[in-house]
Amino acid sequence: MPPRPAPSRPTTPAAIRLTLDPPQRAPVRERLREGAIEVRSRNRLPARERLLLEVLPTRFERALTICDTRAVLALALRALGPEAAHAPRSLQLDAQLAARARRAVATHRRRVPVECVADLPSPPAPAAENGHDLIVLSAPLEWPLAIEWIEQAHDALRLGGLLLVGAERSPHEVRTRVKKIFGAADPLRTVRRPAPAC
Repeated sequence: MPPRPAPSRPTTPAAIRLTLDPPQRAPVRERLREGAIEVRSRNRLPARERLLLEVLPTRFERALTICDTRAVLALALRALGPEAAHAPRSLQLDAQLAARARRAVATHRRRVPVECVADLPSPPAPAAENGHDLIVLSAPLEWPLAIEWIEQAHDALRLGGLLLVGAERSPHEVRTRVKKIFGAADPLRTVRRPAPAC
């Protein structure tokens, strides 16, 4: 049986370039969305975030990203949906992670607020109308903490809103938990290393 040809790499420049570390300290380049997004950083992105970058929507009005490495998902959303009514916000769990995210955001010409929070901010009442229409969670490895964020996301989403969860857990476990909270869950993709998105 002849060997399979190596997958071709995109040769055209990426439409969206995101640099998460100073260029001289960012040797890793990752191309996503068929080469449309290029991410430069010191280390490879977690599998769950590579997966989420592949499935991010381009249409949204009010978006939140949670626990994304140096605000990479919020930066990507800002570039994918520049006409959105509100800039995507990146929520981080501690001050050090928030500071790293702000430094990454500062190197781009895109307005992306970064906040250090313990809980999801409550949307103005009524949440069914004024909540977020997109929440993207790069689930922390502490699964009980991720479950808390999923539960809070349920209350922060408007009717018809979308929650994307990337987690390095079994697809069945993530889908079961999300379905228990939301009543429905559709697996979008899984990768060889478990990192389901629901």
